[in-house]
This record gives sequence, C-alpha cells and structure tokens, in this order.
Amino acid sequence: MIPLRDEDRPPIVPWATLGLLAACAAVFAYQLTLRGDAAQAFVDAWVLDPHRLGVTRLYTLLTSAFIHATWGHIVSNLLFLWVFGPGVEERSGGVRFLALYLACALAGALAYLWWPGGPDTPLVGASGAISGVLGAALVLRPRAHLRVAVLAVVVPVGVTRLQ
Repeated sequence: MIPLRDEDRPPIVPWATLGLLAACAAVFAYQLTLRGDAAQAFVDAWVLDPHRLGVTRLYTLLTSAFIHATWGHIVSNLLFLWVFGPGVEERSGGVRFLALYLACALAGALAYLWWPGGPDTPLVGASGAISGVLGAALVLRPRAHLRVAVLAVVVPVGVTRLQ
C-alpha cells in the first residue's frame, strides 16, 4: 500500500513539514547538478560513512538524512513525509515536530552504526526520520483516515492438465 493523502488533513499550514520537504528536494536538486569528482566530493563530505566517522564528522549523523541516492528513494521519503507530517506537526507544533524529525534521523543513524555485524556502506536518506514520523502518526492519530493505492502483483502460474 502506498499512502496518497490524509483525508483528515489538519487546517494548519505545516511550515516545518514544508521546510523539511524543501530542504530535501533542494539538496537532491543540487546533487543532480554535480558530476564526476564534484559529485563524489559532495557525497564524501555529507554522508555518514562508518569507516570515516570521527569527532570531526559527527555532523554527518544528521546531514546524511538530507542526501538521497535515487529518484525512487527521495520520492518515497517525501511522499510519506507529505502525507503523515502535517498531522503530527499539528498535534505537536512546528518546533517539536522538527525536533522529533531530527531526533529520529539521529536515532536511525545511530541504530545503523550499532547494528550487529556493523555496516559496510555509507548511510544516506531520511528513512530513520520518516519512520519516526510514522510512529508518531500512529500514536498521535491512530484513527486517521488515509487514502491509499494498493498495487496488485500478478504472478503467472503454469497450468498442468491431468489425464
């Protein structure tokens, strides 16, 4: 299921949600303008790389949440933020919503680093933050009415005739 819209959209302008959407989109748009060494230097500077993490790179625990790898990655994260963010922001207020988002991004990055076996690749994306927003939406608005798209996958199965 893919969420499309919150049918009980709050009557507020969700400034914090809109700001986060704009920040992620702006960073991704900037990423698209980079090529070659410039693109690699940008990624190296801002993503959470477990092999290069040190005191001077702790900022990447948060900045990696604004870097996305592909169109599908950013579109799915921003869609979930757009659908669930305003309801959570309305219940918590803009400043607390922003704090929740950043705290969940940080928690997601730390969980990634401390996962058993250890990570081998750099971390990018807002999935930890978005997961926190989804959890808050479930707690704060458990009866929200959502419009969703249900994708059906058809798997062809061979038919055998018995004689």
